[in-house]
Amino acid sequence: MARIAALRRVIADPDGHALRLARSLKRLQKHGESRPAVGPATSAFRLSPELGAIATLLPAQIRAGLDSWESSG
Repeated sequence: MARIAALRRVIADPDGHALRLARSLKRLQKHGESRPAVGPATSAFRLSPELGAIATLLPAQIRAGLDSWESSG
């Protein structure tokens, strides 16, 4: 239930959350941290169809956005 509430907060203000995430990632990259690991989406069967689609697509979109990050591996 906490994940659903968190997802609804993000949907209510996606621009603000995207900016905060971008700043955090830039800060990590600037300090030479390794690329964050984004796991696969978990089951979204309890979510509405719209939230389920977003919840399952989001990890793949984040991984694609991190492709330019230098890998330490």
